[in-house]
Amino acid sequence: AFGVPTVLVTSDEQTCQEALGCVPGIHIYATKEAYGHAMGHLKSHIETWPGIEAAAKSAVEAASSIAPLRLTEPVEMIVEFRTTEETDLPATLRGVNRRDACTLSFSGDSFLAAAEIALAVFKLSMQGRKSGS
Repeated sequence: AFGVPTVLVTSDEQTCQEALGCVPGIHIYATKEAYGHAMGHLKSHIETWPGIEAAAKSAVEAASSIAPLRLTEPVEMIVEFRTTEETDLPATLRGVNRRDACTLSFSGDSFLAAAEIALAVFKLSMQGRKSGS
C-alpha cells in the first residue's frame, strides 16, 4: 500500500508457498507444517530463530530487486471460516456478502480500506467462535 516491497514471509508451509506465487523473488521461511485442522509439526525455536534470522538477512540483501506488490483497486477479499458460528456475526456488517455458509466477501476502494473491514470481520468472528464452543 505504501510502495514498500514485502521481502520475507515466515509462516506455515502453505502460506509460504502462496507467497511465492504472489510476489516474485520473495524469501520465505516455514516455521510449521499443517497436518490437518488442529494438527501440525512446529519447528523448535532452536531451529527457527537462526532460520528466520538467515532468511531475513538474505531478504534484506535482495530487497532492491523485489518489486512492491501492486493490487488492482478496488480490492476484494474473500474469507473462509471453519464454522457458521464464526461467519454469522461478521455477515451482518454492511458491505459484507455471504457467499455460502462459511465464506464472506467484501471490498474496499484500496487495500487499507479493505483491511479495515477485514479487521472488523475477524473481530466479530472471534465472538462467534466463543459462542459456538
